Amino acid sequence: MAVKIELKNLARVQRAMKKSPEIMRDESRDFLVRAMAAVRRIIWNEPWRMASGEALIAGGVPVAAINGGNLRQSHRTDFFDFKATIGPDIAVAPYAEFVHEGTMKMEARPWLNFAEEQAAPEVNALARDILKRVVAGIANAT
Repeated sequence: MAVKIELKNLARVQRAMKKSPEIMRDESRDFLVRAMAAVRRIIWNEPWRMASGEALIAGGVPVAAINGGNLRQSHRTDFFDFKATIGPDIAVAPYAEFVHEGTMKMEARPWLNFAEEQAAPEVNALARDILKRVVAGIANAT
């Protein structure tokens, strides 16, 4: 249970990395940091800020009201080579999976799916921007 963003066409990325390793490393890392920040903003701000009651996402599915408790604060971001994940730390909020996936008696409240969908346009724009910067950086380096 986490949002995962990774670079596609890894073979092409690795070839570019051999040509200009500093540019690729820096731009890839920048992309992942900015993409995870976009997802984290959704988790922190949408639609969890509620006066009372439950918010509804598309289709009338109730989402987690994570204003209180540890759930919203429990999210951690992990960075790896060419990918990053964000999700709740089960040690801090052990009930996170039950809230997200639901139980026999409680409907699922998939806030991570919602955050991923809402952040997708910004993440895609970031990917296009990074691609332009990589191409320009490699062109200037040669």
